[in-house]
Amino acid sequence: TPSPAAPGAGRTPAASRRWDIAILSLLIGLIVFMPIAYGAVEAWSQLVIVAGAVALSLMLLLRWALDRGFQPRFSLAFIPLALYLGLIVFQAAPLPTRLVQLVSPAAVDARQELLGEQFEAERVTTVSLYPHATWQALRLALVACAIFVSVVSVVRKPGHAVVLLWSVFAIGCAEAA
Repeated sequence: TPSPAAPGAGRTPAASRRWDIAILSLLIGLIVFMPIAYGAVEAWSQLVIVAGAVALSLMLLLRWALDRGFQPRFSLAFIPLALYLGLIVFQAAPLPTRLVQLVSPAAVDARQELLGEQFEAERVTTVSLYPHATWQALRLALVACAIFVSVVSVVRKPGHAVVLLWSVFAIGCAEAA
């Protein structure tokens, strides 16, 4: 019998299969929903997608905490994702006006032209001319990251990849029809 500290202790194939089925089902559900909601561009559909991504992330965290044999995979693709998310935060975060002038002089010039003397008194500003939309883009990028991390962490067996690819194929055919 394996010791409690052994890798995979407390992990049964049935339990792992249930986790995989639950996570893949939610993932496929999100992939099905997005084209039905015309790309999830309206607020109500974005709420559904964000809630689904949060549920997907919580399921991964629970599996990591409860299934000792499960380890999320690290991928080098996570580095560009993190850099991209950092860029979005940098564009929306309030920064000293002098720094924004160095990074994006056009943004400062546009604000000066539009706001005049009111902008001259501002000590902080953002690179983005519409920070609210930039924060919204960050939220949607985080949804995409949650889906990507879920796929990298869960789709490890050829059977899982086949199920996911057939699902995407069927959804694409249905959308085209």
